[in-house]
Amino acid sequence: MLVLAGTFCGCGIVSPKLDVTDSGQGSDAQLPHEQSPGSSGSLAPSSGGIGAGGRSSSAGTGGPAGSDGGVIGIDAAIGGAGASGGGVAGGAPVEAGSGGAGESGGAGESGSSGGAGESGSSGGGSGSGGAGASGGAGTAGTSGQGGGGTGGTPDPGPVGESECYSTFSNRALCQGFEAFPPGTPWSNVLGGGGVLRSIASPTHVGDGALSARAPTGGQAFLSGDAFSPVRTSGSVHLRSYVYVPSGTPITTLVVNSLSEIVAPYGGISITLKDGADGMTIDLHPAGTAAGQTFVHSGVVFPRDRWNCIQLDIAISATQGSAVLSLNGDEIVRAQGVPTRPQNGYRGASAGIVFSHPSQPAIEVYFDEVVVDTVPIPCDSDSGSGGGPTR
Repeated sequence: MLVLAGTFCGCGIVSPKLDVTDSGQGSDAQLPHEQSPGSSGSLAPSSGGIGAGGRSSSAGTGGPAGSDGGVIGIDAAIGGAGASGGGVAGGAPVEAGSGGAGESGGAGESGSSGGAGESGSSGGGSGSGGAGASGGAGTAGTSGQGGGGTGGTPDPGPVGESECYSTFSNRALCQGFEAFPPGTPWSNVLGGGGVLRSIASPTHVGDGALSARAPTGGQAFLSGDAFSPVRTSGSVHLRSYVYVPSGTPITTLVVNSLSEIVAPYGGISITLKDGADGMTIDLHPAGTAAGQTFVHSGVVFPRDRWNCIQLDIAISATQGSAVLSLNGDEIVRAQGVPTRPQNGYRGASAGIVFSHPSQPAIEVYFDEVVVDTVPIPCDSDSGSGGGPTR
């Protein structure tokens, strides 16, 4: 760890409002998820077969009365009913003798998709000599899939929805940049010749991310009102996903900060640098060049992928600490240093907060920025190897 005193970068100074000329290029809002309806049971009633007439024989004693018809079918949701079997009365005798038994009525066929089978009708009356045939029983309708059918599967929505709607919904400040401008509490859109907009790709999760573009030595960032009341003791924490495309060198680029929101704008910032210095903690709690200190990690920021940056600050006028982590691993720590701004911590910034006059024009992407009074973890996607999640 290398600790250096340097020239004040002016990172916390409020700039004029940015004229966002292409703010409309953001992605459209996601429509509410719909649920597809289930299929209803089909109706397909079929009639039961009719019992044949009783056959006669020679005259004889009367046959016994026909038995009652079939039993009720089991309940089901929707569908055609099994028809009743109709027993027909035995015919009159022609010659003496014992009457032959009438044939039983055919069973009603099962109703499709679950209708209840109706009862079979009673058998016909006895003939003069011949026995009435018994009525056939209506068979039970099969249980159906009707009555609303199988439920439709809900649309799961965008893969990897912003955690600001779930895991981090109760944090002091959380912004997934699904649209631009993001609105309260990001009340100030600031710039110095740069452009801010919401983009649909690349994103870490969800449907949008923040694009910050700045010309040589320019600025383009958002400042959010995070803590109320202001924090003058305890700790403050920031987590931000940052993506820097390859191809443009980084001389000095401040991408996130926690600070007071009134003059002298003291606070602590995260600075990216190529070369030996690498990612750097910029401590300027007094808001002046005289009190500014840089603590270098020597770790160069990875390009062409989303990286999780965490800044954890223990607040003290003389013996505070600031820890910078990359993708869940601590890379540099400033210990036993002043970390309390004159007016306490109130604001958070994301974007190109400051760039050195020698910094070429550059575009940087931001997503899932979270600020709170307790540490904020990186999610399960961080450190997985590269590129945008979507």
